[in-house]
Amino acid sequence: NPSLVSIAGLAKVTTAGGIELASNPLLTSVTGLGGVTDLGWLTVSKNDNLASLRALAIKTLKGDLIVTNNLSLTNLAGLDAVTTIGGSVTITGDRALTSLTGLDAVKSIGFDVTITDDLVLRPVRPWTPTIHALLQHLRAEGLTSVPEPVGIEGDVAAVRFIPGDSGVDAWQHQHSEEGLRAAA
Repeated sequence: NPSLVSIAGLAKVTTAGGIELASNPLLTSVTGLGGVTDLGWLTVSKNDNLASLRALAIKTLKGDLIVTNNLSLTNLAGLDAVTTIGGSVTITGDRALTSLTGLDAVKSIGFDVTITDDLVLRPVRPWTPTIHALLQHLRAEGLTSVPEPVGIEGDVAAVRFIPGDSGVDAWQHQHSEEGLRAAA
């Protein structure tokens, strides 16, 4: 939501199956989620001005923790009470993140831990080698706005992250007159 500046309206919530805070460029705080102590999963992604998770009070995280592409987030303080993460932990593309402070109390993680700076990791599919070859060709021809293939290792393919919006989030840039001219 490009206009969302506050989630204070969620202040009475204590339990949720999952929470996704994604693509809220004006959101600077998670104040409003301080009452949530029991959570299925948490995704915090593409919130450009979110510098802190300090208002969180989560004690139980039954599923995945995903923190990706939050340009101002410097640490994970606010997750201090979490001792067990039942799913996977994925932290990628958070370029300002200098510390995992906030995960100090975690003693158990149910599945994988993936922490990368600027890599996007995806499962290998039958078409992955063809897509990587196409991306390499496009980059060799001078098109640098496509991801750089890094490689395939086992069942994981890696490409370099390119900052910006994609998919549904990118549409807002393309349907304006300026966006259409730039794409032409």
